[in-house]
Amino acid sequence: MTMIQENHMGNGDSDSPTDKQNIIYAGSWVRLLAEIIDIFILGFIVGMLAQVINEPSAVFRIIVLIVFGIYDIYLNAHFHGTLGKRILGLELLDLNFKPLSYGRALLRFVLKFLLGVVLVIPTYVEELFPYAFEIMEIFAITFAVAFISMMFFNKYRQMLHDYFARTIVVDRAESDAMMLSKTQTDENGSQAAPRYWIPLKVFRAIGIFVVVAFVAYFLIIMFIFSKL
Repeated sequence: MTMIQENHMGNGDSDSPTDKQNIIYAGSWVRLLAEIIDIFILGFIVGMLAQVINEPSAVFRIIVLIVFGIYDIYLNAHFHGTLGKRILGLELLDLNFKPLSYGRALLRFVLKFLLGVVLVIPTYVEELFPYAFEIMEIFAITFAVAFISMMFFNKYRQMLHDYFARTIVVDRAESDAMMLSKTQTDENGSQAAPRYWIPLKVFRAIGIFVVVAFVAYFLIIMFIFSKL
């Protein structure tokens, strides 16, 4: 997590969801965990749709894209984040620390979709131009690394679609806990924190551990198979 001192938050607007002097931007692992939660939720929805919609695959893919769009755009604009983000105490805002308009949420979704398309281009290139597959694969891997690593090279911890859409993901739960600890103390004189914060931290830690373990396992398996 990275804490940034902000002196221009919402121009002092008390209605801002994060009207604080200290903001903590969401780190990479907790954002990845939020994405995984969203994938499971959307996977369940798509699975239910597959049971009731008997349409050609092209039509079904369009329906799935519409569902993904509604999920992402509506929740980000209306609730300041998808279910995965809100469960983990994250909040999606614009650079003025204000909730996203539907137009900006739409722009962010389109950018995220287009950037994601770049990553799957090699799959289609292999079928049409087998000799160009390796070049496109290298391009996609390079793009993916840049896509993710950008979070570590700007103060707002933005990924590419956040950067171009001018949005940020704030760790609202940790920001609230930090602010409360500065202003309140418990009966023993210790710094206070929201009651939900410790269970949430435990849930985050377990979730991130599982994600890291899975990624490590996947990389090990890939390495083993590459040596066979």
